[in-house]
Amino acid sequence: LFRLLESQPFLEREGPGARHVVFTALGRNRTGIVHAFSEVLAELSVDIVDINQTLVHGNFAMMMILDPSGSPVSFEDLRASLKRRGEEVGVLVFVQYEDMMRAVNRV
Repeated sequence: LFRLLESQPFLEREGPGARHVVFTALGRNRTGIVHAFSEVLAELSVDIVDINQTLVHGNFAMMMILDPSGSPVSFEDLRASLKRRGEEVGVLVFVQYEDMMRAVNRV
């Protein structure tokens, strides 16, 4: 069921019920990490709703809440694009629907 939902374009779910996506990046700090991911999101017409980042002893952690309702790409394409960019800049990337993340964390 999750795979079926993830393969649908975001445009089919826009409006008040649109699903947000949680994006997390973790790794060693280096210049340009935020820019690298912001660039991908802009190219895919994905809006950054909220962002938080921190540095702890040279380790970088960033979490973004994304609104993909204006994007023509599927969840799987968005995840693949962000993971590819993560490999390019040397950070781990996790991408999931916000509602699924909350449901799993409730268990």
